[in-house]
Amino acid sequence: MTHRSVRPTAVAAWVAVLCVFGVLWLAMPLGELSRPLDIVLAVAFVAALVAGARIQRPKPLTYGDYSRALDLSREQRWDEAVALYSQLITQLGRAGTNEARRLLGQSLLNCGWALRELGRPADALVCFDDLIRVSEAQSDTDSLRDLGKALLNRAWATAELGDPEAATLASEDIVARFADAKEPSLRGLAAVALIQEGARQDQARRYREALASYDRLLTRFGRETDWAIRSAVADAIFNRGVTLGHAGRHVEALRDYDRVVAMFGLVPEAAEVVASALVNKGVQLEQLKRPGEAVSAYERVVELFSGAPESPLRAQVAKAALGKGNALMALGRREEAIAEFDRVIDEDGREPLAAQDVISAQANKAVLLCRSGRRAEALAACREVRRLSANMSDAAARRHLEVVAYVEVECR
Repeated sequence: MTHRSVRPTAVAAWVAVLCVFGVLWLAMPLGELSRPLDIVLAVAFVAALVAGARIQRPKPLTYGDYSRALDLSREQRWDEAVALYSQLITQLGRAGTNEARRLLGQSLLNCGWALRELGRPADALVCFDDLIRVSEAQSDTDSLRDLGKALLNRAWATAELGDPEAATLASEDIVARFADAKEPSLRGLAAVALIQEGARQDQARRYREALASYDRLLTRFGRETDWAIRSAVADAIFNRGVTLGHAGRHVEALRDYDRVVAMFGLVPEAAEVVASALVNKGVQLEQLKRPGEAVSAYERVVELFSGAPESPLRAQVAKAALGKGNALMALGRREEAIAEFDRVIDEDGREPLAAQDVISAQANKAVLLCRSGRRAEALAACREVRRLSANMSDAAARRHLEVVAYVEVECR
């Protein structure tokens, strides 16, 4: 993606030429305008003046236009947002004030984010690289923060484009620049870089390297008190548990989830990561065939966060209900399990949840209803699973449809 500057139009150029000729000819004594050529040129000059008066310069963009671009992004109208940000970038790139440079940096960053949402990492990378060039020339905290954000996003874009080495270089660049910065928000960028690098390594199943990235963060920033960095510490411990679970080290994963709850359970800003840690603890306990303890972990989520207004917390409570239902199902406590699955389904009716969670609740409910001899209800749940899975083709959806097919045979 390139940002082009606005050039004078061909019409404006012709107007200038005609004006020059008109001035020359009208400078002659009026009596000499009797020749046909003189008259034609004089008329052309007047026409040029009229045309020139009607040509308007482009309306300068304002901070209001930047706000409008932000609104378009919030409304997920990404194409329109990119178009407006591109205009802002073109105009602000010619301005020399500090305010214009600041707005230029924000426009480049937000344009890159919008391009990310459109699945255009190569174009997004152009924005982030432009922002890096703009920010590196400045030394104020805002510009350095923009630089760090640009490098973080550069790491994402290069990873998306299949260049993990470039992504790692961008992350290490952030750590080298900002890990020892005086400003906590800048040190926080270094911590986030390590989290993102660990997440990419985990996704590539390089579990040992991922754990090393999280441990680097905890060693370097574990004693920080500013929440901008403490939040990264909480995420690093949580992610460490996730990686250990992926590596099959479930008991060690449990320790990290317990560590999140112990360190951040009373911190309101950490509510979401604490709820997620308890849900994941329940999952690990199920993996270890300890369903009774899993039920307790899930109940703790409901105890702490039931009734929370925030959507992410409500989603975690629903996941806990689903997990508790699964654990109760393993314990043979059918009616209690059905009640938990109904809780998930009812919550989805109030506020949409992840489709797979609702489908899983309906499928497991169908199994239990069938085993309890409630065939009509079981078949109704099967129909819901088929309806919700109609446009899905992933492995989880296929498994649920296989369960439904079994239940339909058993119930007829």
